[in-house]
Amino acid sequence: MNFIDALKAVYFADPCGVLSIPLWKVLPGLDEEETCMLLDADGRPEHLEAWTADSLLIYWDARREWRPAAPPELVHQSNLAVVHSRYASRLTLSSNTSVQRFFRLALGQVPPPHFELPDRFTFKPVELPTETALVAEVIGRSYAHLRPTQGEVIGWMQDPVFAPDLWVWITDQRTGLPAGLGIAELDRDLGEASLEWIQVVPEYRGQGLAKALVSHLLGQIGPRARLVTVSGEADNPSDAEHLYRRCGFAGSDVWWVVRRLGT
Repeated sequence: MNFIDALKAVYFADPCGVLSIPLWKVLPGLDEEETCMLLDADGRPEHLEAWTADSLLIYWDARREWRPAAPPELVHQSNLAVVHSRYASRLTLSSNTSVQRFFRLALGQVPPPHFELPDRFTFKPVELPTETALVAEVIGRSYAHLRPTQGEVIGWMQDPVFAPDLWVWITDQRTGLPAGLGIAELDRDLGEASLEWIQVVPEYRGQGLAKALVSHLLGQIGPRARLVTVSGEADNPSDAEHLYRRCGFAGSDVWWVVRRLGT
């Protein structure tokens, strides 16, 4: 068994406990990373790690023990470390590090709850690439600290997981303007989908649009994916985690992204 096959095996058994992001985002970089794999007496994966010269990117242990194979100086002084919260206390934190915590949930209720849009709103496909500038604008209006460019949005369309039918507007029928936007990605080879962008423009919030948007995207994904995940900032006041749980997602996994400032 090679490292990638081992990672796939443990990932689909416990996706949110193995990686902080969808598997498809991790696999391409493994060609450039150092890896460690330990198997138990029955040949099953017991420990997996991946790192670069300055980053600890994958750490998984079947016994939930902290026994890194990466160089000690990397573990304690890396520019970037991505670890499950159960290992966070093992990292060396100081005034020179920043920490972001992210929840990760998997769709656990099948079929998930269904939520309808209020009467004055409708779903509409995003016209691509014509509306890429509008996509960037709506995302920028919906977040205080995210401002994707049109070029970045066009770049998302080049990813192998791009699925045009999973780019959806919520449109205000009175004005014809977008009230919300949802974007999901679909790995057709692995059968994994992820909700990447779920946002409602500030002036339209509090009307149940976000729940209806998540519900609609899950319906669009349907049987094409055996796994659907979502993640977000655990400490964000918007409490997006509560939204996703109401829509059928479940789990208790939290990931820490620790960065050394100034690098």
